[in-house]
Amino acid sequence: MRRIASISVALASLALLSACPQKQPGDDSPYMGKIILSTDRDGNHEIYIMNDDGSGAVNLTKNAAPDYMPRWSNDRSLISFVSERDGNPDIYVMNADGSNVRRITVDNKADLYPDFSPDGKRLTFTSNRDGNDEIYVINVDGSGLRNISNNRANDAASSWSPDGSKILFVSDRDGNNELYSCNPDGSSPVNLTNNPKPDYAGNWSPDSKQIAFTSDRDQDNGEVYLMNRDGGNVRRMTNNQMTEFWPDFSRKGNQILFSARPDDKVKEGYDLFKMNMDGKYSQITANMFDNSEGDW
Repeated sequence: MRRIASISVALASLALLSACPQKQPGDDSPYMGKIILSTDRDGNHEIYIMNDDGSGAVNLTKNAAPDYMPRWSNDRSLISFVSERDGNPDIYVMNADGSNVRRITVDNKADLYPDFSPDGKRLTFTSNRDGNDEIYVINVDGSGLRNISNNRANDAASSWSPDGSKILFVSDRDGNNELYSCNPDGSSPVNLTNNPKPDYAGNWSPDSKQIAFTSDRDQDNGEVYLMNRDGGNVRRMTNNQMTEFWPDFSRKGNQILFSARPDDKVKEGYDLFKMNMDGKYSQITANMFDNSEGDW
């Protein structure tokens, strides 16, 4: 009986442990929950960090050249971004506080859309250095550059799944912009969307089970959609006259951040909005400047 009792206690303890959320890298970071974005409020595009309600905005880059397309590392210790400070768009990495900026790519063609691997050791990015837009992988020290898409069509705007198993990207290889996924080495590409209207850059949910993206499929301006990782169960999340792009999940997966031009269209630029999973959204930046490309 003692043996049975001890087994029962052990099983109960195991059930309790499995019910607790698994701790993730960066959960204890002071930057967890902070939003990074590109904004031109200081005269040219810079990388800012702010609270998720838009308050406490701080300029991290403070450079005379444009800086844009910021992305967090999974543990919130690093930020990748694009800068033109050395003459053309290249990929850079800096610490979360804006220190220790280092250039990762060195090429006279445009390098864009950086995204960290889950372990923070590699980056995917888009480049036209081989004649058309392709997806590349590079180590964060600048070594090990590889073209993983190798296709005559344009492939761009890649995003690494949090579980490390897939890379999401946009391609026009089937005639118009569609979302594809492939293995990290570029093998086994799969068309996830298969729609006659253009589909645009997407991002993964924290559990890698869902993808948020924008599409023109229901009207001729980008709306936010969700689908399963295999392309199934597509559902529309927004329904308005704004042009929306760059949707991104919160770390908890219960909200989506996106860029959009407000309905009144008073200004040329965009603002950031956050949305609950029931489709209700609120605006978190509101000024006359461009505030976009947010990552949460």
